[in-house]
Amino acid sequence: MSVFLGVDLENQAVGGVSLKAGATINGSSEILGTAVDMGEAVGLTTGIIQTGDVTGTPTTVALALKLVECNTSGGTYTDIPNATLALAAHASANNALLRYIVTGLRSKRYVKVSVTPTFVAGTSPTQPMSACVVSQKQAV
Repeated sequence: MSVFLGVDLENQAVGGVSLKAGATINGSSEILGTAVDMGEAVGLTTGIIQTGDVTGTPTTVALALKLVECNTSGGTYTDIPNATLALAAHASANNALLRYIVTGLRSKRYVKVSVTPTFVAGTSPTQPMSACVVSQKQAV
């Protein structure tokens, strides 16, 4: 069964890739994605973060996900209020592809996805991920 939604994403949505597929996180340092120009966007901004299998056999993994914003692409980024998601430590699962959604109301033009991992034990654990940022395009 197929469903036609009648949505014109090219003309009604704006966004881009913040963390390219193949990016990996490790250690416990914050990873910032690439700036996405949201100058034509209006309303809520959504980050869609996808994670893959953890390598290095850690006993648990915790993630802090958030959207950050700035008036210039290369400036100092600050948190978008309420656009955070803290995932408590959980056992890492093999063959797991998970998606997380973080949403907030931005006030600045550029948005990045921020990820801070916490791995417990394991041998140099890493986790692949990707992320994009999307919003509704402002009507002209």
